[in-house]
Amino acid sequence: MSYLLTFVLVNLNRLHTKLPLFSVVTEHPALTTTVIPSRRDTVYVSQANGTDGANCGSQDAPCKTLVHSLSHLVDNGSLFLDGTGSKKHPYTCNSSKPILIHVISLTISNWYAKGPKANVSCEISFQLPSPDQTDFTPSDVTELRVTLKNLSFVKLGRDKCGVRCTGSCSVEVSDSIFSECETALGLWLNRSQPHLNIKNTTFYRNVAAIDITSEVPVVISIGHSNFRRNGPQPVLQININTIDNDAQIQIRDCIFQENLVSKAYLIAILSQQSPSVGVVTFHRNDFLSNAGSIYVTGCLDSTFENLSMNDTFSNALTIINRLNCSRRIAVQLKHCLINGTLTDRDPYSVLVMTEQITMSMDNVTMQF
Repeated sequence: MSYLLTFVLVNLNRLHTKLPLFSVVTEHPALTTTVIPSRRDTVYVSQANGTDGANCGSQDAPCKTLVHSLSHLVDNGSLFLDGTGSKKHPYTCNSSKPILIHVISLTISNWYAKGPKANVSCEISFQLPSPDQTDFTPSDVTELRVTLKNLSFVKLGRDKCGVRCTGSCSVEVSDSIFSECETALGLWLNRSQPHLNIKNTTFYRNVAAIDITSEVPVVISIGHSNFRRNGPQPVLQININTIDNDAQIQIRDCIFQENLVSKAYLIAILSQQSPSVGVVTFHRNDFLSNAGSIYVTGCLDSTFENLSMNDTFSNALTIINRLNCSRRIAVQLKHCLINGTLTDRDPYSVLVMTEQITMSMDNVTMQF
């Protein structure tokens, strides 16, 4: 038996009742049945103590599976996952394919704030519904809003794991873990001015931690997070493909440790075509025993403040600009320590820069 999930958004401004965002369709060679369960703003799920049914989802009668529980949510709803027993038996998609969710706003979080994290071995993909899936027009909705709290996404067997978002997505991730995923968090952004906010989150042993492609100005904040033993793809890659580059990117209070990438770049921030100047800020970050440099290219002012970089097996910083920017871009290093960018076999220069860059240093120490 296979499962096909169909998620439909209904324009509530045209109706006087809340209708389901999701319906679960069970396919059988001889029979197709559609089940429309009860709808809730808040749905509770417990693999250990829950039971899937038409009326599940309350604290006293939680649903059992991730797939079924989604069918009970209305838009702007919250899904609470019980982490009990999920480390050994994580929540799955019930198939080899990812869950595809068409929604405007959704929060998924751990049920018990002080209990074990809910482990999810599943790739969840979010995107705004297209006009043929509902009666709303594109102007009705400007962005999709996703919040993930206190969760653990981990690969189990052949299952994929991680989160994808396509279109105009504003995503907030906090107090979570991504482990063993191919790409832990992947965003393709092409509408509105989306935001990404990540805090207190660990990325461990993923092929790539964060991969973002944006065709619109984007605001990104990553703070108080750990990136360890990821690779061989760049740990963090941001591609900005927009004519108007108003990108605001801030990475602060993070630790990057023992990440081994096959390419030369540990972090790659790429502005591909815009002549206007965006801003990239690194503040109070520690880099320990990584392979790969911080690589920034295009019309982007870059500030590195209170940066500590030890035993990096490549260039420390690579700043390149081959675009005709609206002005010279500025690179600032303040209170930085760069220690040990040389190895016995392969000497690496500390900084690689090109023309059209104004650089300033204040209290910077480089040791070899």
